Amino acid sequence: ERTLTVAAVDQAGNSSVPLTFSGQVTTQATHCSGAVLVDDRVRLNFTAPVVLETPAGGRPSNADGSPQTFGSQWQDLPIFSDGTQTIEYVDLFGTGREETIAVSAFGAYGLDVVLTPSTATSGSVTAEITAAVSGTELSLPDAIPGAMSQTVSADRSSVTVVMDQNGQIPVQVQPAGSTAKVREIAVSQIDRTVPAAAVRWFYHEFASSEPPSGVTATSRQVEAWLVCAEPVTGINSKAASIVFAYGGLTSYTFEYADLAGNAGVPITVTLPVEILAEPVVDTTAPDYSLNLYAYDGPSDGFQYETFASREDLAPAGTLAGLLDTVIGQKSPIQLTAAWMLDFTIRDDSLTRLLIRPGISLTADELSGMTFLSSPTGSVPGVEISGDDLIVRANTAFTLVIIDQNNNRSILPIETRHVDSAAPPGRFTYVPIAAVPGGVTGRRAYIALSDNTDPDNAAGTVSVIDPAGLARVTDPASPYFGQYVFDFTANMTQQFLIKDVLGVRGHLTATVTDLDGTVPAASVDWWSPCLIDPSGQAVRHLPPQISRDPVTVGLTFNTPIAQVGWQVWDGTGYQDPQSWHHYYLELSYDANSAQVRFLDNLSIRLVMTGQNGLVGYKALGTDEASLGRNVIDYYGPWWITSNDQPTDGSKVLSVMVRFSDFSEPVYALDCGESGRLYRETDVIEQEIIRNGTYTYRFVDAAGNSETETVTVTGIDDIPPDIVVSGIPPDGSSSTAGPLAFYATMSEAGELVFNGTTYQVAAPVDKNQDGLLDPSRYSGDEADRNECDWIELSVAANGSYQLTARDAVGLTFYSYVTIGCIDNKAPSLSFSPGTLVVRQGTGQADFEAMRLDGVTAQDDRSLSGAIR
Repeated sequence: ERTLTVAAVDQAGNSSVPLTFSGQVTTQATHCSGAVLVDDRVRLNFTAPVVLETPAGGRPSNADGSPQTFGSQWQDLPIFSDGTQTIEYVDLFGTGREETIAVSAFGAYGLDVVLTPSTATSGSVTAEITAAVSGTELSLPDAIPGAMSQTVSADRSSVTVVMDQNGQIPVQVQPAGSTAKVREIAVSQIDRTVPAAAVRWFYHEFASSEPPSGVTATSRQVEAWLVCAEPVTGINSKAASIVFAYGGLTSYTFEYADLAGNAGVPITVTLPVEILAEPVVDTTAPDYSLNLYAYDGPSDGFQYETFASREDLAPAGTLAGLLDTVIGQKSPIQLTAAWMLDFTIRDDSLTRLLIRPGISLTADELSGMTFLSSPTGSVPGVEISGDDLIVRANTAFTLVIIDQNNNRSILPIETRHVDSAAPPGRFTYVPIAAVPGGVTGRRAYIALSDNTDPDNAAGTVSVIDPAGLARVTDPASPYFGQYVFDFTANMTQQFLIKDVLGVRGHLTATVTDLDGTVPAASVDWWSPCLIDPSGQAVRHLPPQISRDPVTVGLTFNTPIAQVGWQVWDGTGYQDPQSWHHYYLELSYDANSAQVRFLDNLSIRLVMTGQNGLVGYKALGTDEASLGRNVIDYYGPWWITSNDQPTDGSKVLSVMVRFSDFSEPVYALDCGESGRLYRETDVIEQEIIRNGTYTYRFVDAAGNSETETVTVTGIDDIPPDIVVSGIPPDGSSSTAGPLAFYATMSEAGELVFNGTTYQVAAPVDKNQDGLLDPSRYSGDEADRNECDWIELSVAANGSYQLTARDAVGLTFYSYVTIGCIDNKAPSLSFSPGTLVVRQGTGQADFEAMRLDGVTAQDDRSLSGAIR
């Protein structure tokens, strides 16, 4: 429920009859709705336009029809890492607000950036940039435009750049195990431009920037002030504005500079008109009335309580009693976070509010107060906003309402029932066991209390920064209702808390005994290992390939609770498949580990320390890790070929060829003595004998593979010659020519007396599995299994027969012919007388006639001569 009273006052001071309006008003405080990352810079979104004061350096990205300094989105903010940020801003109603936001956008690419100075300057700016996450390395390009100097720390965790002009600082951010990214840090506060200001005037009598035409005098004040495209302030004890009044200065020289310290050209102005004394002197003190509000907490804000006129407040102690009455009507909390005294002031001239500590001002103190020269004053816990006083403390002070003629109304004020006590809290630390046998951090249980809610029984005291902390909701827990914050590293954490009335307090928790060591592993030994020239074993794999498993021993830098492993698949590390376990055996304890590689593999160990932190160690025995494979269980393979006929024909030799070796090999056996052959080499060997030949090839790891080649197609027996039809010596004779027959044991050529005959291969016609070398003629000619060639000679002698088979094997045979007799026998007679008697028979006569006759021949026996 809200009530609004409106009255109009004209220039002469006549007031209309007040009109009062009442109704339900729903308000929602402006707040930040989130932080997003735009072009690697943080942008804050608000539910309504605001002017962002902290952090400085941003700019509104939209105006929403509001003045240029307002915006519901503020971008290019100097926030470079994750975490909580306290922001301060002013909303459209002039209310200053403070809020804590969480930024979670940068991860391992976060940076802590300190720019010195952080505000506008005409000098150089030093940028100190540090990686927000341990292990992240930073680097800079060789040259940065506008940089006077640049350095990188030895451990590459920070860089420093001195800029002599505005520009971007490109920083390459390389988190451990991730890809690098370039982030740009903007330096924009260097300003060496001289500001150019102009003077604006305001005439109070005419309520305009210039007097009416022809008017050369005024009886009211005239103001003059500087306007510029950028903020400027007065220097050399000069102000950026001046009020000309009757009897005062008639000219003024403005001396000014911008926020970077660049001084502008001084401007001297002369009052354009004459200021006359006001004809009527105002001696009436300002009149006022009061609307009283109490602050009931952030959710309800200021609530209207009561009204009091000047006359109501005249008796001493009346205001204090009024506060007692208001608080007495509140339940259950009879306190307020602040009082707001909303004054309505009525006077014929301008008025100001002045405050002074204490409620007993002396006459000299009062008489020394003037409208133009007296400072507003300050009292702890008291703020002045227009004609309102906001009091956030139990205090006593004096309010002076003074007009332009130095007429004063005095109101002593003593406030009470303001809750200014910050809510207290206490911490209970409990170890957090993240892994068996290990402690990853400390859990802080935060017990809160307040005078408005003892032991926080109603839950009205809360932690607002860090935001989003969980509370214990289990009634059986000894920490029921307490907030929880987990420390995973040694650090000091500030907590901002507030009670139901919005009174804030700060708590500090510090943890220093956590082990923040990220697990790492170092190689102690390899088995087998490299032996150096001096015979000493070193912590490296040998250059030779091994047929046996390879084992590596590792030592941890911090006690380890658990070790797992992941496999490199060419693009990243993945959890192993079931079959990967045939490649590797892992054993470990808290201090060391052994990895036995059964086959070539690239892995990384995933080591979870007893402190809960995780580290990695890359290992491998394959090309992805080392550029070569260390373990070789598999023998070589190759392509074998030969030119042995497949159609059953015979050759004199067979060429065996080995090529396309899968790896370098040593050739053994079959005439080889261990020569090394590369993958592109070719081995050729000529075989001239049938048989089974075994070849053995051994790779660098000692894996041996054999190849057996069986050769059956080599013809290594020359053909045989069979002759038929030549009578045995002395058995018979012929006058010639003699015809005889010859054949071969296989197909081929038969050469006789310069003539070549083609001989077919024998055929086993009777299928008895034997070759019948007999020659048949006449009706039995079909029984011949051999291809008989008829040959003829006309004279006795020795004749050569040449048999040549299909592969060129040659056999020579000789036949001797001695049965040709073409020479007649010779006769010889012995002299004698043939006496024939009567009665001699014919046979006797023939015998007597041949008696004494002798026949001789060179080949035939006498008895065979006829």
